[in-house]
Amino acid sequence: MAARTQKQRAVPAKARLGRALKRYGVPREDYLQRQETQAGRCAVCKFRAPILYIDLAIDGNLRGLICGGCRPYVATVVALGDGLDDLVATIRAYIAVPDDSYIDRNL
Repeated sequence: MAARTQKQRAVPAKARLGRALKRYGVPREDYLQRQETQAGRCAVCKFRAPILYIDLAIDGNLRGLICGGCRPYVATVVALGDGLDDLVATIRAYIAVPDDSYIDRNL
């Protein structure tokens, strides 16, 4: 895969935003209102990020604007749904054991 050219990297933020709004069907007014409500901060971690991503609810409505750090976690929680508690319990059990004995017990 070829490296991105300087011109491709220099796409203005306004153009990127316009494409994202069009792709996800979010009215510009809704986006700007949410950006103002959140004061330019991530809806999850409250970090003031240079780029905030559009997060849509299952019904397609704008849920909020989230940073790149929270984006994969939100997607994981949505994908797992009720299975999230099981995943958290499994991970907690894994990190509580200092050696490989966890693997032997749970195979």
